[in-house]
Amino acid sequence: MVPRELRVIRSKEIVPKELDKGFWSKRLITGSSTGSPKFMLSMVSLDAGATSTDCYPDKDEALFILKGKLRIQWKKNKRNLSSGDSVFIPMSTTTTIKNLSKTSRAKLVAVIAPSKTKKELQISIG
Repeated sequence: MVPRELRVIRSKEIVPKELDKGFWSKRLITGSSTGSPKFMLSMVSLDAGATSTDCYPDKDEALFILKGKLRIQWKKNKRNLSSGDSVFIPMSTTTTIKNLSKTSRAKLVAVIAPSKTKKELQISIG
């Protein structure tokens, strides 16, 4: 286990992995890099026109759009997003994100952290 202490992680030293066709992730802060197993910070990019569908059954996710125009879809809802927008996605919510550009890669920051389960909420509320 990595000791929990302040660490500097340089994005340029992390090799991106293609998690889905045209969907790239640089996992900057993870349990294996920091000793904090319940938290993840990633730089994410979507190639021009790429689409990715995701769902975390026990984690909340927050996205911050650095560059690009995207469409997020969940249930029967759709919203267009652009640079500077942020999105909170509660656990167990399936989302599809599409890069609306036909020529440019979109870039985002993704923060993923565990959500309290219904049982944990009942315990904390009393």
